[in-house]
Amino acid sequence: MLSSFSYSNRFELQIKAINKYKDIYSRLAVVGGQVSEFLGTEYNIVGYRRVPLVPKEIERFAAYRSPINNPTVMINKSALLNIGGYSGLNVLEDYDLWVRFLSAEYVLVNIPEVLVNMRVDNNMYKRRGGIKYLHTYIKQKKIWKHKGIGTNRTVVISSLAMIGNAIFPVLLRKILYQRLLHKRK
Repeated sequence: MLSSFSYSNRFELQIKAINKYKDIYSRLAVVGGQVSEFLGTEYNIVGYRRVPLVPKEIERFAAYRSPINNPTVMINKSALLNIGGYSGLNVLEDYDLWVRFLSAEYVLVNIPEVLVNMRVDNNMYKRRGGIKYLHTYIKQKKIWKHKGIGTNRTVVISSLAMIGNAIFPVLLRKILYQRLLHKRK
């Protein structure tokens, strides 16, 4: 069963973006893109996870939510090694990686095209909730604020939103993601 796939032009688009941005941003570390989400067959698109495109918007977005779609990324290996690679977190490890790049003053960009089509199911929505997830989220938000990503206000707002998300039943969380956070077009 197909769980996700990259579109055929993904790498071509990302290489063009790398070539375009490397001259503008000497500390370019990540080039990502947009994601479509499917349920059942790959043609049944139920939503999109859209992330901001340019560095300043990405940094502002990071104060609330993960600003990069991990399955779409091309990462500068030297930059990744310089920040110590992935952390030992069991959840939020991708989000933490983007924050650590930002706090080390690396540049992250996203391109506007959908690069990956991902399967979504109730297990994905189930992983986004629960007390353990909530505890890690709030703890990390405080750590990230001290690294310069977010303010007291963004920590409170995003933590309150996550409290609601964490305690919602899976069906309600699924509706929230599909109708608000990962809307169709």
